[in-house]
Amino acid sequence: MTTIMYGTKHCPDVRAALVEIADKGLDIEFRNFDDSVAYLKEFVLMRDKRAEFADKKENGYLGIPCFVTEDGKIYFEIDKVI
Repeated sequence: MTTIMYGTKHCPDVRAALVEIADKGLDIEFRNFDDSVAYLKEFVLMRDKRAEFADKKENGYLGIPCFVTEDGKIYFEIDKVI
């Protein structure tokens, strides 16, 4: 299993992360909400249940890009997963 990144290319932070992923040749699976409602549903279920999103929700943020590592940890900055 590889690290998974959830997001949409409409988000500037997601676009910046995708550039860094490409530049560094990282093995990260991008689950683009624009391509699949199923990916969006996966993300929303995770966002509703995981404590890591509490601060994001309280401050009005969606919480993307969202990186889920092989061991199930969640990060919101690419430098935490590289």
